[in-house]
Amino acid sequence: MLFPIVEGVAATGRHTTSYLESGPADGTPVILVHGWPELAISWRHQIPLLAELGFRVIAPDMRGYGRSTTYDRVEAYSMEETVADLLELLAAIGKDKAIWIGHDAGAAAVWALASHHPEACIAIANLCVPYVPEGFTLSNLVELVDREVYPAGEYPYGQWAYYKYHQDEPAEVAATLEADVAHATRLVFRRGDPDELRQPSAAGKIKAPAGWKPIFEATKGLACDSEVLDEESYGAFLANFKRNGFAGPNCFYRNDRANEDYAARSVNGGRLDMPVGFVHALYDMSCNTAYSDLARPMREACASLSEYVVKAGHWVQQEKPVEVNAALTHWLATAVPGSWQIERP
Repeated sequence: MLFPIVEGVAATGRHTTSYLESGPADGTPVILVHGWPELAISWRHQIPLLAELGFRVIAPDMRGYGRSTTYDRVEAYSMEETVADLLELLAAIGKDKAIWIGHDAGAAAVWALASHHPEACIAIANLCVPYVPEGFTLSNLVELVDREVYPAGEYPYGQWAYYKYHQDEPAEVAATLEADVAHATRLVFRRGDPDELRQPSAAGKIKAPAGWKPIFEATKGLACDSEVLDEESYGAFLANFKRNGFAGPNCFYRNDRANEDYAARSVNGGRLDMPVGFVHALYDMSCNTAYSDLARPMREACASLSEYVVKAGHWVQQEKPVEVNAALTHWLATAVPGSWQIERP
């Protein structure tokens, strides 16, 4: 049986979330949470597989993306607001708990949800972005920078220079990306390159006064990387960012104080007792967890952690879907065996 992928809407007086759904209505819910600058279709390779395995799969467009509500206020994109969206989505599908899987900023949201609302989590798994109990914020990340790769004198913010630039020059960042959405999309969504291991990343060089512009100039005529985006998904990303722009999604980088305050209110001191899975992307140069201390706080804070390594770049679930699907299904089978509801004639 092949389950169709259908569109749904969860609307309250507070927020509207559009989402994709597939799988049996009575299956254990798995909610797939995308990051910056993605969409629900970033999970297009995972949705059909998980649905066929008997899970009810939900992949929302996060606030500021797709047809979910977009806001003008920076504080509307805080982690606390994002977690509230996810809890409202869970209630809208008639469930009180789910398996949550996130990537990039979506991983940060899943970590935050788990640390504040463990009762809503059967289990969680995240890709690329590890758990930082004090909050996934610039000051906390800089403390974990690998200074052998990023000497402090030359790279005070390490690979997170782009994060600082997004904070300091938000209007310029949005204007640069929106001036040529097609180029921005082709530039951002690239496969991982093993030759760049243990080398300073491009993200670590995005800083004032030039910002994104030198990279844009150096990559004119760049083709879409078909190993990450197929023609349909590339078109969907273009349509989304032409319609919604980047200003809202970029606010993920602009709520550090509020996000640290929120992290300080987590339960159990931020310790996670539910089953946790994590997928390292070996060639993720911006968020390299395989060769640095970046994953250390996660390992210290998770009581039951399963780790997997996939030889891919940051867009791991799109670049290497077979390997990611294998990791996720192994984790589900071994760490959350009671969630399976496979039925075959």
